Amino acid sequence: MVGKRPRKKDVTGTFSRPQGLSAEEGDASASTRLSHVDEQIDERDDHIARLEAELQVTRDRLQATKAFAAELQHRVRNTLSIVRSIARRSVENSDDVEDYAFHLEGRINALARTHNVLMRSASATVQLDMLVLDELASQGGRTEDQFTIDGPDISLSGKAAETLGLAFHELATNSMKYGALSAADKSISVSWKVDGTAARQELKIRWIEELHGPAAIPARRGFGSELIEKVVPYEIGGAGSLRFTDAEVICTMDIPLSNEIHPSRSLEEPSDDLQH
Repeated sequence: MVGKRPRKKDVTGTFSRPQGLSAEEGDASASTRLSHVDEQIDERDDHIARLEAELQVTRDRLQATKAFAAELQHRVRNTLSIVRSIARRSVENSDDVEDYAFHLEGRINALARTHNVLMRSASATVQLDMLVLDELASQGGRTEDQFTIDGPDISLSGKAAETLGLAFHELATNSMKYGALSAADKSISVSWKVDGTAARQELKIRWIEELHGPAAIPARRGFGSELIEKVVPYEIGGAGSLRFTDAEVICTMDIPLSNEIHPSRSLEEPSDDLQH
């Protein structure tokens, strides 16, 4: 005998509200539960947003670290290249071992001074006037009675700072041997200006120094002449010249502005032409 099919249980409303609650109370309870769920979702979204922000900060720091490591590697390679060049050229222009050691130490110390200033600066730059002052001071120069410095604020970085630092070191060293820094009645004038067209602007540097006379002229052209006339143009462009007359040392360096050589702020009206 076929039995009757069992009737389906009516579950309508089973989860609509808790037992014993009125319709109004059930709606309020459901609303509370939904509000709690919304708060959990908002908290989760906020947590995800914080994690994403922290992850982006970590990515940015990693990228900055990679950039710094690449820049440091570039600087180390460049510094080693400069040191090798200094050592080789110092040998070629030294009379004996003692002379070689003396000049090599002085040139490496000049490079180290420039690096110290660059590393202390937040912008990794050095001001041109401070570069000149440091090298003159390293040879015992005194601003008030031995030299004058005049020119707009110019920022130097990287290879430009290193190369010009070495050039001023050679000029100051020669001055201590043959020129104004070795005599109380002689003086040095260092000046510079930015000149040229909109398409090409140059930093024009002039170092003019009094000598004791023809006897003070070096017997041969050495490291300083080669540095100013060959290395400066090769490393940072432009042209350099070092000339000796019976009464003066005249050094000129005309260097194109670049990312490594630029005014520290907007220049005012151009100054009068410097002495050539």
